[in-house]
Amino acid sequence: MAMKTFEFDVTATVVVSLDESLVPDDEWRSTFYPHIKTLADVASHAAYNAAVNNVTRLTVLDGFCDRDDKLLKVDVEWHEPEMHHAHQPPVSDNLKTVEFTPQLLEQFKLAHAAAVAASQNEFMFQGNEYLVAYARYLIEYSNDTFWKQSRK
Repeated sequence: MAMKTFEFDVTATVVVSLDESLVPDDEWRSTFYPHIKTLADVASHAAYNAAVNNVTRLTVLDGFCDRDDKLLKVDVEWHEPEMHHAHQPPVSDNLKTVEFTPQLLEQFKLAHAAAVAASQNEFMFQGNEYLVAYARYLIEYSNDTFWKQSRK
């Protein structure tokens, strides 16, 4: 039997409404996620988990299981998938491949931390623009990847 491969871009709009009391304090950050400092960071964490892990209740969201579900409302609207043949991926002049070494990741973390400290929504690093919220997940993923590689 011949297999055919298809590639899809799947997107969603995630709307997060949350109570201001969910802004974490220093003790919470030291236990759970040191990079979640603002209400927007909490909203980004909730949006990511809603889209990726199908978690939309606060009592199931990592770091918030002791809080009331009424403090968070998450709505996910999935958009119609756009199909691309696997052998002809979409081409864009704006797409770039970025590779991190452990040393480069440390520099990226410093640039991200400076942007967070300055309350910026985006920042430049080595000629590329990054959203602060996305960079946080990029850092988490890269940290995990480098840790797994170092354990082999």
